[in-house]
Amino acid sequence: MTAYRLTAVAGATLRRLLPFLAVLIAALAALFVLWPSKGSTPSERTGADSEKSSIVYLKDGDLWIAPVDEGQPPRRLTEKSMAAGYAGAVRRSDGAVDIFYASQEGGSREGGTFAVYRLQAATTNAERVLEFQGSSKNAEFSCCNVSVSPDGKFLAYVDKTGLRLHYLASGEDTLLSPNGSVGESCMTVSPCFGNYLPLWSPQSDAILFVRIFYEGSSLFAIRPFSQSPEETLIGRDGFGFRSWSPDGKAICSQLGQDGDYGAVTLDTATGKASLLSSALLPPLKSTPLINAVSACFWSPDGRIAFSYLQGNLSQHVAVLDRRRAMIALLDGGPLVGWLADGSGVVYRGPPSPPDPRTWYFLWIPGGFPIQLAIEADRVLAVVPR
Repeated sequence: MTAYRLTAVAGATLRRLLPFLAVLIAALAALFVLWPSKGSTPSERTGADSEKSSIVYLKDGDLWIAPVDEGQPPRRLTEKSMAAGYAGAVRRSDGAVDIFYASQEGGSREGGTFAVYRLQAATTNAERVLEFQGSSKNAEFSCCNVSVSPDGKFLAYVDKTGLRLHYLASGEDTLLSPNGSVGESCMTVSPCFGNYLPLWSPQSDAILFVRIFYEGSSLFAIRPFSQSPEETLIGRDGFGFRSWSPDGKAICSQLGQDGDYGAVTLDTATGKASLLSSALLPPLKSTPLINAVSACFWSPDGRIAFSYLQGNLSQHVAVLDRRRAMIALLDGGPLVGWLADGSGVVYRGPPSPPDPRTWYFLWIPGGFPIQLAIEADRVLAVVPR
């Protein structure tokens, strides 16, 4: 009788505890998803998905490329470059991937000679495809002087004259949007401006660029193949990062409204802005210059992830679904981008004192953040393999 009563009491107690145990298990599962795992490798956790991507990164001033799955050692793309910059990746008709990059090869930080190279990612064969003369701004914005169209046919680049279009097959070169006045008047006259940071749309039919004035900047788009190419003003006051939606109809940037300067999507036809970060971040007016969004990227199927600096100076990466509901909040940032197949995101991990090194992580929904086995000063892009 005593044993029966003990069993009955234990069963009743267990039934009362079941709801609490369910909550505890769910909380532990969420904790494991967001907690960095340094003992796992991408090949153990992600299977074939991560094998489709490589990362391009800067180390000691030079560009390197490494597969995400660690199946091959990293390779150096540039040697003792003065100002190296990633220009994009193109999937060729035979399935191979070409990496485009720019490098300053003469002059100083005040400007000089820049060259653009096309490198087949699976080999070490680099072909010089363009040379141009750049100013001090080209050296300052060395990350983003050149952008290759996704179809691999054109380069959009900026030199001393302005935004230009270069046809790779023929070498034909056209000035799309000239810089403003130059010389001493640049220091005193408001019309003085330069066009910088070109970025092609996914459909290879439009170029996003930033016009920087003596005070302030604006974001423009131009369709170079239309009968009468015209610049379209997308937004004012702020530019930082910018990325296209997969269908080329919207842009994600840090351009703000009502003083927020958070992550927004901008309709390229109407300029209408939709603020992504308002549910997560207080307005900048209440905490000036703290809640800054550092990056924003679309996945191939239309999801969005962005990174931001919170009021306590910690960085986070927010991953949203296609309905713009948050599905994950990761410690670390800035965000680098999505894997080529959209199966996960790559981002810089949080500081881990006393280790002074910078580590990058891969996160795939339903799994653990995975520390990538590279030492990089900065990871620039995730590219297809």
